[in-house]
Amino acid sequence: MVYVGDQRPADIVYDYTSSRSRAGPAAFLGDFRGYLQADAYAGYDALYATGRVIEVGCWAHARRYFWDAKATDAAPALLALGFIRELYRVEAEAKALGPDARR
Repeated sequence: MVYVGDQRPADIVYDYTSSRSRAGPAAFLGDFRGYLQADAYAGYDALYATGRVIEVGCWAHARRYFWDAKATDAAPALLALGFIRELYRVEAEAKALGPDARR
């Protein structure tokens, strides 16, 4: 697993585990409290269940479903893709800001 902090420069840590089980992230994060952005892997669900870790979703995963949906229902899918594109634009601008300004 790769963990990236939110400070500039970011702390980046690679934590090797021999499997993709939830034991790896649970051991690494320990008593961590805060926000965690991760893929939709079910192994993270136990971390979020405690309430100490707040799940931050990934638009890249959600976007794929809208991309696929445009083949059968183009108008709403394209609208959603436009909203997601706008979120990506805001995120790009926010990367230039410090943590307090981003918040």
